[in-house]
Amino acid sequence: MKVASIAKNIIAEYGVEPEEIRNAAISAYAHSRRLVSELNNLKTEIEDLEVKLKVLKKYRDVKHYGEELKALSGRAEKKYRKDYSAELAEYGKVRTQVFELYPSGHIPTGKSWKRVSRHSVRSCRQ
Repeated sequence: MKVASIAKNIIAEYGVEPEEIRNAAISAYAHSRRLVSELNNLKTEIEDLEVKLKVLKKYRDVKHYGEELKALSGRAEKKYRKDYSAELAEYGKVRTQVFELYPSGHIPTGKSWKRVSRHSVRSCRQ
């Protein structure tokens, strides 16, 4: 009886007629499912951006090894390859990951990354 009284008070408070309750409940459920779907999409997008950010940070840390190697030739290049073989291997691995994520070869800079993240934040708030 107490639960029925609470339900009756809620119905009166929100101005819903008993005939409308079923339709309102179905509508609210459909709305909640749509919100859950949007939330899951945003979660996936955030996870993708986190992976990209991690790879880009690694790339930024080891990129100079590849650039220095390109500038060298002959004995200096061989010596550099020998001295920095582990770093160059890491550079090659990370560079491959970057080009898998960005097949066009356009690697985002700090500014463009901020623009992408701001756009994602705005879409989350809407």
